[in-house]
Amino acid sequence: MGANQSTQIASQVSHHLALSLLRELSHKDPANIFISPFSIANAVSMLYCGTASETACEISEVMGLKDISREDLTNAFDVFLTSLEKSSEAFSLECANALLIQEGFPAKEEYKYVLQKSFRAMFMQVDIAKDPNSAVGRVNGWVEDKTRGMIGTLVDRLDPLVVVILLNAVYFKGRWEHQFSKDSTRLQNFYNHGDKDQAKEVDMMHLKERFYYAEEEAFSALQLPYKGQGHRHVDSPAPFSSRLGRGDGTVDTQFLEDLTKKMRKACAEPSRKGADLSGMSDCADLNVSDVVHKAVIEVNEEGTVAAAATAVMIQNRCMVYEPEFTVDHPFLFMIIDTNSNVNLFTGKIVEM
Repeated sequence: MGANQSTQIASQVSHHLALSLLRELSHKDPANIFISPFSIANAVSMLYCGTASETACEISEVMGLKDISREDLTNAFDVFLTSLEKSSEAFSLECANALLIQEGFPAKEEYKYVLQKSFRAMFMQVDIAKDPNSAVGRVNGWVEDKTRGMIGTLVDRLDPLVVVILLNAVYFKGRWEHQFSKDSTRLQNFYNHGDKDQAKEVDMMHLKERFYYAEEEAFSALQLPYKGQGHRHVDSPAPFSSRLGRGDGTVDTQFLEDLTKKMRKACAEPSRKGADLSGMSDCADLNVSDVVHKAVIEVNEEGTVAAAATAVMIQNRCMVYEPEFTVDHPFLFMIIDTNSNVNLFTGKIVEM
């Protein structure tokens, strides 16, 4: 498989997860949302490598893999993680994976090899059964280190029955290619939930510059590029100012593909039944007990800093146009790697 095909797979998986999760979370709760599809894709893909039969089919459907083989998926992550550049003063994109295993748990060597080779996963043994609090500290310490302190706590407690924890952390820091002047930041109304009666004054950044832009009857969209090393930079093809008022603001992958062309021209509920994790271990009676995800973002005049972490817990079962673009109402936003089109972070803001 070529590098281009591999990056297409990573892009496809990240966007599918982004939009399906955004849609599901929007239906459950109308509040602000911020997630890292790339982080979730890393952790769930590592889980997928240890599944078989019906469990593998279920995860494949959740990830939108369709005709993508397991080998192609692992190759895609291998290629993308290899392509990540080292940090600079203006740009940093870092990804780390880890496999924590209960001491004495018989994880298959071939499974550990795939995670170490394709996902660069660090392997650690812990005694969760004997000292779950110490294991919690190990998990949170790893996450805090890999997110440079942006996420200090991912899990509060661990069930002593947990035998495997799959971890991912993503850290991103980017400076705007065209920075906003702090002197131009001023108070302006943001209409929470698209309702003028819920207007709230917030600090609004202002900038006059040329950007990729698209506008339709139902929405308008803008790309804000970040500085990068060489040809690599990350775009925020948002604020995706969808003019959707009280709507849930969801879009689909075809919408994103069409939007990108226009602009360039002008996790499923964890299974509570026994999962088939025979690719991970010959141990019977295993199930995915929980998937935990946390993401944070800071945006200012200079740029953006964002981080995310994901944990999958596995346990033994017990019984050229220059319009004015004003983001003063609910909007969607994404941070996307422009080389691979991988969706790093996605969010929806409905209130300030």
